[in-house]
Amino acid sequence: MDSFFSKRMAEQFLNRLNVLNGNTLPKWGKMTCSQMLAHCCEVTKEALGEKEIIMVDLDEKTRKQMLFEIVKDDTPMPTGIEADEGSVIDDDRDFDTEKARFIVTIIKLKSNHKSEFEGRLHPFFGNMTSEQWLTLTYKHLDHHFRQFGV
Repeated sequence: MDSFFSKRMAEQFLNRLNVLNGNTLPKWGKMTCSQMLAHCCEVTKEALGEKEIIMVDLDEKTRKQMLFEIVKDDTPMPTGIEADEGSVIDDDRDFDTEKARFIVTIIKLKSNHKSEFEGRLHPFFGNMTSEQWLTLTYKHLDHHFRQFGV
């Protein structure tokens, strides 16, 4: 089966997750480690088709240019990117609960077939290919794990 996340990708994130704890401090940003895990799960609901998409008001040219800049190569996402309002987590969260939710999210990404993501809508970028979703999802999760030093 051509799964969305390969076994290697899934294991990589789960191994990095096991280095974190509720007291891990960020290198940048305002979120706690628990809030970061909750944010990653919330945003990944978009990729999984589990969240209603409310489009951000951008013209098509801007959407395509922004997406191109993110998915064109292996360059990590830069720091200082603001999250959209629908994915901001600013309340207190329990680390163990969010860790368990993140594990379920990774399992879903590994279990879903890559073709299920084809043409799925993103609030900033519009309809995306499965490869664009894969690159964006990987880079987003990697960005936040780097935020916490893993």
